[in-house]
Amino acid sequence: MKILRSLLALILIVLAIPMWRSIDWVSIILPASYLSSSLIGLWAVIFISSPIKLLRPKTHPLIMMAPFLLFWLGAMISGPLSGMATKDDTHTHCGRATYAGFMYPVASLLSDSFRDDLEARNQMCWVRKMIQRIPDKFDDAHEVNTYLDIHQNRLNHPEFKYRVALPLVLIFLGKTLHTWESEKSAFNKIQSATMLVKGIPYWTEQYSTEISIRNYSWWNWPHSALIQFEYGLIEKNWEKLQIIVQEN
Repeated sequence: MKILRSLLALILIVLAIPMWRSIDWVSIILPASYLSSSLIGLWAVIFISSPIKLLRPKTHPLIMMAPFLLFWLGAMISGPLSGMATKDDTHTHCGRATYAGFMYPVASLLSDSFRDDLEARNQMCWVRKMIQRIPDKFDDAHEVNTYLDIHQNRLNHPEFKYRVALPLVLIFLGKTLHTWESEKSAFNKIQSATMLVKGIPYWTEQYSTEISIRNYSWWNWPHSALIQFEYGLIEKNWEKLQIIVQEN
């Protein structure tokens, strides 16, 4: 029985980081503090408290609750996205309790696949933050054009523009133009639709760095295989995936 418990504990420990990483998608698609913090707290119970209990069955219940409270509170305070301004794409834009937010500051020290993975996730958090910060309304065409010019310059700044961030870029543009349509002017709607349609080819060309076609060294496996499969699904089907992201 002790061997079985140890084996199960080992399996949970091995799966801990991949499962923590998977929670990032919730923070990007639906960045709600209560949801991401609850998932991170649940992750701590399953992948930290449970192995402790399996290896040391007599562990006090209060100690078992400590990981949940620590990670839940940390995620609630930090939020799914960081509080950094969106002026600089190289800042940490994912919440500090998320996998990407925690690991991104040391991305330059890691292997190629981990660095690409963290940079792509940070870029998605960066654009998602832009979406959240779109004003409730624009007074006129000059204001919306000025706002778009500023943010389009920011979107053009990253050295590597990852294709996986493209659906969020187009959602940002679409939501900004939709906000301008709040006056219900037919002319505004025609103009905004024209601007969005014209912008799609341009941004598709700009955000063209595809992780799925990168050639990684053998020592990046199995992480390289995971990210190439995962991001490949988005890179090949990004047009369909735009409708999945919630505009909050």
